Amino acid sequence: MKLYFFGWPSNVGGASTRLAHLLCLLAPHYDITLVPPGPAVLRDQPWLDFIEGLGVTCRLWRQLPARLEGWAVAMCHAKFLRQGQAVEAKRRGLRVAWSNDMMWHFPLELGMVFAGVFDAVMYVSPLQRTALEPGYRRAMLAEPQIGEPEALEGVITAACGRRLRWVMTDNYIDPGWFPFRDRSRRGLKRSKLTVGRLSRADPGKYPDNFPESYEGLGLAAPRFRVMGWSAALAKKYKHHHFGPEWELLREAQEDQADFLRSLDLYVYAVGPNFKESWGRAVVEAMLTGAVPIIQGSAGHVEKLLVHGESGFLCQDESGFGEYARLLQNDPGRRNAMSRRAREWAAEQWCRPEVHLALWQRLFEG
Repeated sequence: MKLYFFGWPSNVGGASTRLAHLLCLLAPHYDITLVPPGPAVLRDQPWLDFIEGLGVTCRLWRQLPARLEGWAVAMCHAKFLRQGQAVEAKRRGLRVAWSNDMMWHFPLELGMVFAGVFDAVMYVSPLQRTALEPGYRRAMLAEPQIGEPEALEGVITAACGRRLRWVMTDNYIDPGWFPFRDRSRRGLKRSKLTVGRLSRADPGKYPDNFPESYEGLGLAAPRFRVMGWSAALAKKYKHHHFGPEWELLREAQEDQADFLRSLDLYVYAVGPNFKESWGRAVVEAMLTGAVPIIQGSAGHVEKLLVHGESGFLCQDESGFGEYARLLQNDPGRRNAMSRRAREWAAEQWCRPEVHLALWQRLFEG
């Protein structure tokens, strides 16, 4: 079966990172052509080498034949909608699968649903489905109820009888990209903990009191490392003086895995109007052994760990400091939770055979 993935892999942004890992997962099983967003990215030699090494073909859209067979797949790729590639892919004979990856609809997305351009939509979590499916149902002129929140696939049926499949594809992460680091061998004193987070440089992803929340953990001589900083974030927190304990890095300033391996605690909260549809960076951190301490109301991330075993969920502001100090004062428990975080993430969220079966539901079901 031929698959045409639209987009470009990257280490920044959940959908682009997801694409890189999916190419590794699916390339041994499908004939894949990667359609980049434009010729400029073809100068990105490291990613070209990566794509070629997987046996994936890379072609610009204009270089492909007028008639095609198989599936066109786009994940959170706005140009696929905006530049008419979705409509053109359908016209050329491809079935079209779309994954939003966010918790809100893109411009043109619902119009594509109404026009019947999409043959299937993909969700990464039940929480995301509850956010997006009502819009799809309205666009389909279908019944409003969703039902079966834990189902893996289904069909939205319009009043006229037209159908739109949906499939729960989850979010695959190759655990080999995020090697575990045994922090117990570093010989660090209890007081030398490194706390941090990784995300896009989106001010909405950061809580309003972000720097104060880290400094208010009550830790002895911590280091704070953040990757995903920008001028917009500096402006948002211009009232705060960031002392020498802070290291604020731009997006992708370091290798993702190296950055996460430098952390002892992954302390993560989001802005008041933000919900994570999945929470990829949390699992990446867990794979490296960084113990997550997560805002319980941040979205799907609350499903990614077991409270007290592979990390902690905080229901209020005081919980962050309580759990951070607990782990600082008990290195044995911290190291045990670090290993458990890796084991849980790899077993629960990163098994390739499970994720391959989810995608087979889409392409072969």
